[in-house]
Amino acid sequence: MRKISKSILSVFILVPLAGVGILTIMLNRGKGFNPNQAAQQDIYTVSAGNISSTLHLSGKVGYLISEDVVFTANARVQERLVKDGDWVEKGQVLLRLNEEDLKYELENARIKYLNAKERLAEIRDWHNSSTYISSKSQLDYAMARCEEAEKKYKENLELYQAKAISKQELNSSEFDLKRARSDLEVAKAQFAETAAKGDEKALEKARSEFIVADIDFRKAQEAMAHREILAPVSGVVSIRQSSSSSSDSRTALEKLFSKNTTVSAGDIFVTISDQSILTVDVKVDEFDVYRVKENQPCKICIPALGGRQFSGHVASISPMASENSQAFYLVRCQINQLNPPLRLGMTGQVDIFLEEKRNVLVVPTSALVKKEGVSGVYLAESDPPRFCPVRVGLNNGELAEILNGLSAGQKIFRIVPAKLLTSESDGA
Repeated sequence: MRKISKSILSVFILVPLAGVGILTIMLNRGKGFNPNQAAQQDIYTVSAGNISSTLHLSGKVGYLISEDVVFTANARVQERLVKDGDWVEKGQVLLRLNEEDLKYELENARIKYLNAKERLAEIRDWHNSSTYISSKSQLDYAMARCEEAEKKYKENLELYQAKAISKQELNSSEFDLKRARSDLEVAKAQFAETAAKGDEKALEKARSEFIVADIDFRKAQEAMAHREILAPVSGVVSIRQSSSSSSDSRTALEKLFSKNTTVSAGDIFVTISDQSILTVDVKVDEFDVYRVKENQPCKICIPALGGRQFSGHVASISPMASENSQAFYLVRCQINQLNPPLRLGMTGQVDIFLEEKRNVLVVPTSALVKKEGVSGVYLAESDPPRFCPVRVGLNNGELAEILNGLSAGQKIFRIVPAKLLTSESDGA
C-alpha cells in the first residue's frame, strides 16, 4: 500500500508542473524575439580603434650577406692566407695562385686569339687571300693548257689527214689533250673547294671561333690580373665539406688548398658570411606578394628559444617566382638586432605587418553577416533588432573596419542569434 500511495503522490505533483511548463511555452510562442533578452546577449558597442593586417609565415634562419669565392682560372695554389673560421675584411687577400701557371695559360690564350683574328680577317677578304689567289692561278693555268692542247690536236688532225705527220704524232697530241682536260677537272674541283672556304658559312664559323678565343683571352688576362683571390665582403670564412669526407672543415681546408694544389676555374674556394646580420627567408604566394614591400616591419619568433621575439623588416623580395605548380616568391626578413643568439637553420615564425589603420570604426568579424548578398550587422538597440547594411574596409579575420553604415556608440550583436538569421547568412 505504501508503494501505491507514493506513486499516486508523484503523479499529483508532476502533472501540475508539466501543465505550468506547457502554459509558459504557449504564452511565449508568438511573441518572437524578446528585446528584453538583448541585455543578456553578447552586445558590442561600436567604437573607434586600430586595425592591422598581418601575414603569418614560417622559414629558416640564414645570413643576409653570404658569398661564395670562386676560382677564375686553372692553376696551382701558390699561397693560402686564411683558414676556416677566420674573420676577413672586404678586399683582404685570401689566396695567391701560381704566377707561372697563369702566364702559361695567358700565352696559350693569346696565340689562339691572334690565330683566330688572322683567320677571320682572311675569310672576310678571301678573294684577296694568298690561298684563293694560288688556287685561281692553278685553275687559269689548267684552262690555258687545255685550250692549247685542243688547238694542237686539231692542227695535228688536219696534218695527219693531209698525210703530213704520222699516226704516232697524232696519238701523242691526243694523249696530251686528255691529260690537260683531266688536269682542268682537278683544278676546277680544287678551286671550288677553296672558294667555299670563304663563303658565308665559313665566315660565320670564323666569327664564332674568334669570339670564343677573344673571351678566353680576356679571361686569361683577368685571371692574371687577379691572381690574388680577394674577399668580396667582410665576414667569417667557412668551407663546404663534401659528404664523402670524414675529416673536419679545418683539415679539409688544409688538404684542399695547400701549396701546389691544382684548382679549376669555377671551383668554390670558401664562403664568406657576415654572421652578425641574420635573416629568416619565407615564401609568399602570388596572391599576397603584391602587398609586401621592402622595409615593411615584421616580428620574428624563434620557437627553439622559448618563443623569444625579435623585431625585423623586409630586406628583399625575389623578382621571380619559384617553378612549382603554385607560384611562391622568396621574401627575406632581416632581424634588426645585431649578433642575435641564433643558429643557422633554426625555424623562425614571421609576422609581416602589411597595413595598419588607426582611429577607425571597428567591429568584431563575428558580428558581420550577409543578408541577400549584402554585408551588415544586427542592431541590438532596436525593437525588434534590425539588420543594418555596412561597407567593410580592412578585415584581418578578427576585426573589420566599417567605412559607412554605423556610428560610434551604436550597439550591435557580437554574435547574431540564430533566430534572426532568416535569410542567407555568411561571415563577411
